[in-house]
Amino acid sequence: MQKSTIFRVIQEWLSLQADVEIIDWPPRAPNMKLIKNMWSEVKRTMQEIWPILPPRNSDALWTLTSDACDEVALSQRQARSLTESCREECNQCLKHR
Repeated sequence: MQKSTIFRVIQEWLSLQADVEIIDWPPRAPNMKLIKNMWSEVKRTMQEIWPILPPRNSDALWTLTSDACDEVALSQRQARSLTESCREECNQCLKHR
């Protein structure tokens, strides 16, 4: 099944649910991509702590990725910034619907 077909089926199913309100949402809203933004931050952090040579095996890559995720998760400033930008985008979308 193609993505567009899956999207239409899900949208139709959601529209039939009594407790679900479907609202128009701007396509590709940059601040709404919280997970993508978080992974971008993990990647940036990995590049900062990346050794001169890239990890030589999957265990080394896992360790590097895990360390970067921990560092990003512990950064309250970064988490607050990402969630605040998401909240602002939601409010803007709801205001203009």
